[in-house]
Amino acid sequence: MVENLNLSFGPHLAFLQPELVNLKRFGVPRDGGYVGPPDSIANNSVIFCFGLSRDWSFETELSAQVKGARIFAFDPTVNLKMFAAECFATLKQVFNFKSDESLNRRARVFRYRSKIVKNYLISFRLQRNKHIKKWIKDKSSEIENCISIGEIFTKYGKNREVVLKIDIEGDEFEVLNELLTLGQMSAIRSLFIEFHVFDSNWQNFSDLVHKLKETHSLVHLHVNNGDLTLIQQATPHYLELTFIRKGILPETKELRKSLPIAGIDFSNKESLPDLNIKFA
Repeated sequence: MVENLNLSFGPHLAFLQPELVNLKRFGVPRDGGYVGPPDSIANNSVIFCFGLSRDWSFETELSAQVKGARIFAFDPTVNLKMFAAECFATLKQVFNFKSDESLNRRARVFRYRSKIVKNYLISFRLQRNKHIKKWIKDKSSEIENCISIGEIFTKYGKNREVVLKIDIEGDEFEVLNELLTLGQMSAIRSLFIEFHVFDSNWQNFSDLVHKLKETHSLVHLHVNNGDLTLIQQATPHYLELTFIRKGILPETKELRKSLPIAGIDFSNKESLPDLNIKFA
């Protein structure tokens, strides 16, 4: 484990050094929020959310910034019925006076669960956003209930600027390779992605980042501090990267020398400090 929470990225990791641009945070100041340029989204954009989980504050805050933006979330692992059941279970715990947990703690959990239900109803029932409960896989996949990248872009993103967030626990490599194969990267205005990098897929990760940088600028990097184990390249397992299509921002040759950025970056795991990175 990293003991001093300080890490130097040497020359072999120079491809991960972000450009020095103006940034802001979208979403909560914890896991679920992402950092990107204010110009990450444009009018009449669509936001594709690959991996919804229980927090879509990033997508809703981003979409509120411009007119006509819509969110299309793809995640078959969650739904309103599940959120409501979790909320009801925590409500029963509030009145479970035999519980070892404090009443304050039980009430806090109930408020959190009820807020999820409320936010889901507002975001995906009262607004024009859609939650599509399907896996993102090619139709040749043996997995049932899936939708392909090609279908997503044709059905929901045709002739529109696309903002793409990917947080799908390792499947990001398959999705990105498909995007590159189909030539869909030109439609993506900005890309927010969490990579799950291990020794076995390091080369694939490196190759993908280099390919992405041919058309998009790397403008931010953040280490998810939930697991600070390092792989052989002295790189943490979980890296959040933000890209924006070249030509949107003014050209700059300046690179950011250290991370995280105070007031913009926040720990994914709140009980631990962020990992400090310096580029050689």
